[in-house]
Amino acid sequence: MSSAQEIMMEFSGKIGKSLVETIGQAPDQSLNRAAPIEFRLRVLNNPILSYLDFFVLGVAMAALQQGVLLSVGASMTNENFEEFRGTKPMVMLLGKLAPYWLGGLLSYMLALLIAIQGFGIPCRGSLISLIIIGAAFLIAVAVMGSLMALICKDEVGFTQLSLSYTVPAFIYSGYTWPLHAMGSFSTALASLFPITYAASNIRDLMLAGYAPLVYYSIFTLLAAGIFLFAIALKLYSRKITPRINQNQAVSM
Repeated sequence: MSSAQEIMMEFSGKIGKSLVETIGQAPDQSLNRAAPIEFRLRVLNNPILSYLDFFVLGVAMAALQQGVLLSVGASMTNENFEEFRGTKPMVMLLGKLAPYWLGGLLSYMLALLIAIQGFGIPCRGSLISLIIIGAAFLIAVAVMGSLMALICKDEVGFTQLSLSYTVPAFIYSGYTWPLHAMGSFSTALASLFPITYAASNIRDLMLAGYAPLVYYSIFTLLAAGIFLFAIALKLYSRKITPRINQNQAVSM
């Protein structure tokens, strides 16, 4: 039953009560005759419609995503290739991404702890599932951040790109507006954002204790991370090889 149906039933009950009162029935008796059964809309897992329980987790994930993106971007755009002479590009790229992924994972677990202990948001789901989907989400975000940094010419361009990405990604993620209510174009666009596969699942695990698409989302995030890492590694190799050779020629 929707909210509109609840309003219409309430209105119909009031009209019926008034009509029954015109034939001499008492107010309480007329209400029982006009609407003998009372219907109300009840939201599962958030019966008091708490905006805090609904929204805080999504904002935390969006903020975490932006923090990881900016950190990875700064690392990728400010490099000293002289220090890594002779190091393979894959090792260099993994060395840049791993610390921010680990720091992001620790920040994610701290955010969950604050949400539970500080804001009183219930945690009814599996803690292992929460950690796994958070880790997969951060892998995809960190690799995507490196790819964005490689596309941009400098840190200013990367910062502008990352900031212009964050708000649309959150809006189209299906967290505040359900994906099934969007058009085909919006749904296709939402499927490109890592936060689409993480935020709603984390909220469902916390509030309901179950997220039907959690394993599909974890697989999608990991697959996207591997695919984007392959592209980023190719671009990174093309970027650093000429610079390392140039530094070696200058030193000689």
